[in-house]
Amino acid sequence: MLQGTYGVVYRARENKTGEIVALKKVKMEKEREGFPLTSLREINILLSFHHPSVVDVKEVVVGSSLDSIFMVMEYMEHDLRGLIESIRQPFSQSEVKCLMLQLLEGMKHLHDN
Repeated sequence: MLQGTYGVVYRARENKTGEIVALKKVKMEKEREGFPLTSLREINILLSFHHPSVVDVKEVVVGSSLDSIFMVMEYMEHDLRGLIESIRQPFSQSEVKCLMLQLLEGMKHLHDN
């Protein structure tokens, strides 16, 4: 489980396929007027993009009440922040190049579309 800016992320298993997925619970505690605009933007953007450097959102699931909304996402073993915080020595120059290439390719895809 990881706490993010816009929600909590859980590791889960998809019942039909057995695939490991990430379930991101959308934060709703401050929303009195309905669905949070920031979450709606994130969902719409991620549902419309498919690229190796952009995390894949498979679907959005609403629980028994509107305060239980989850994005079912591709599971990633690590995130960049977690890697940076856990490494004992700095990334090598080739690792930095590889990470930057992935970030820039993902950003280019988002901006081009």
